[in-house]
Amino acid sequence: MSNYTPRKSTRIQQTYQKSVKRNNSALLVPQKYTPPMSRQGDNSAKERNPNANRFTPLLLSDKAMEGMPSVESSPSKSPVKQKSKLDSDHGATPDTPEGSNDNDPLLTMSSSSNAASEQYIKESMLMLRRSFQQDIQKLIEPTIQQVSVLTSKVEHIENKMGEFATAQNNLADDHDTTKDEVTALRIKLADMEDRNRRNNLKFRGIPESVPPKELEPFLKDFVKSLLPDCSAQEMEIDRAHRLPRSRNIDPSVPRDVIARFHFFKTKENILQAMRHTKELPERFKHINIFIDLSQTTIQQRRLYQPITTALRENDIPYRWGFPVKLIIPDGNSTRIVHNPDQGLELLNKWGIAPAPIKNRLG
Repeated sequence: MSNYTPRKSTRIQQTYQKSVKRNNSALLVPQKYTPPMSRQGDNSAKERNPNANRFTPLLLSDKAMEGMPSVESSPSKSPVKQKSKLDSDHGATPDTPEGSNDNDPLLTMSSSSNAASEQYIKESMLMLRRSFQQDIQKLIEPTIQQVSVLTSKVEHIENKMGEFATAQNNLADDHDTTKDEVTALRIKLADMEDRNRRNNLKFRGIPESVPPKELEPFLKDFVKSLLPDCSAQEMEIDRAHRLPRSRNIDPSVPRDVIARFHFFKTKENILQAMRHTKELPERFKHINIFIDLSQTTIQQRRLYQPITTALRENDIPYRWGFPVKLIIPDGNSTRIVHNPDQGLELLNKWGIAPAPIKNRLG
């Protein structure tokens, strides 16, 4: 075997020798190359040395490295020494750790290559960033347009909703105003209807055996029994007829008769006499009298029925006002009851129990 001696003129050899001195460690040295044997002896050679054709690195110790030639003893001039000379001429004093070779061309190339690599990486990152920005811009541009369209639509809808809310508030206010107006009109219409019926009286209990043509004579006889001093002229009746039977009334019950008296005073006298008369002739014993009112007024007065019944039972006079209310004289003053709750409070104050509710007005 012969020792492997590197050439002194190459850069790799110089680096090799410097690394040996710097690290003082084991190096890789190739073994002697053994040419392959003839084809006939290939099998035997492989059996003797299976790794004969391989390049096997050899670890050399520090003692083995002592006999190897040094690059520094070579008289050849190297670029490293020339560069160090130039540096010494220019007065360069590099700040490097002691024992390191500052004029190493590989280190210089490595630093310059590192700077170039960093610059290249920065430029690549900038180009990559711009590319990403452009790609993202292309991707989100349709989304931005859609968001812009949706934003305009939402603003339009919000404006419309504001208009609708204003219109709704106006409609609510108008509804309340219209409701009040309708209530006032209903009250006025009911009052007009009541005034048109102010001379009418409804008679309940007249037998069906009395024919229509005999209704007026029968009613005049009934008025004569209540008001003996009433003249024939005061008892004048404009018209009288039966009313249709209600669905909730038994068919055996005779239909009501409505009569219009020519004089309002005669109607009022009949009502007053009916309230104070305790006994009637047998012929008229089952007859009851009611004033003729509109349906609206009847429904409102029906709410006061327990109060009016209790007042009649205790001989307390009262009269109706417009709109529907009770006017009750109380000594030198007058009490006005605007709703049933006030009437119940007044009865409670007087110590009068309200009467039970009946189906018919009295």
